[in-house]
Amino acid sequence: MIEELGAVASSVYLIGNFFRIYIIGMFFRVFFHVAASRNRRIARSVCYVVYYVGNSMCFLVWALSPNMIMFSNVVGCLLVAATYIGAWKHRILAMIASVTTPVVCEDLALLKQQNQAYENQMVLSKESERNITALRHDIKNHLLSLQQLIGRQQYQEAGTYLGDLFMDLETKHRFAATGNTIVDGLLNIKLGQAAEMGVDILTDIQKHLLINSGLGETCLP
Repeated sequence: MIEELGAVASSVYLIGNFFRIYIIGMFFRVFFHVAASRNRRIARSVCYVVYYVGNSMCFLVWALSPNMIMFSNVVGCLLVAATYIGAWKHRILAMIASVTTPVVCEDLALLKQQNQAYENQMVLSKESERNITALRHDIKNHLLSLQQLIGRQQYQEAGTYLGDLFMDLETKHRFAATGNTIVDGLLNIKLGQAAEMGVDILTDIQKHLLINSGLGETCLP
């Protein structure tokens, strides 16, 4: 797992896990008295270290499933809570609160990302609908022009008109061709608008790029 994540991502996880367990320690101060004997304080510190190391290894070294990592959090919180003075019902309550609160926060953050992804898809759909409407209007105008030229038996002018249309289609630049229609549509629409404003566009899209849209990860071909 460490090789897959890389040194930077692993370091970020370790730092984040450290602060998470530190916050749990601050959270336990709400439920328990901090004052304790020297031996109990030493045991508490050791339990925090064991919790941090064990929980980090579950993810980085052993690559356990999310359920097993959750189980390690439960065991770690109970182990730490046992070093505080208080009734076991308070310890269990503190454990439940400390384990479920981050889960609820993550679910809320994921829900927010999903809502944002849905909004982005709606914007893309409306933009595509406007482009299709404009395309139909242009096609109708071109067909009417061709109909008039042919009706006046101006076949050479009609051929020239068609040639200009084909040339215009060939000069239309596609900025992205990843193989993912949704990604291509979004990029080509937005980059096309930027190009019309005089912006020089240069794209360099990596192959097998993972995109997290809030609805799950998408891998470009």
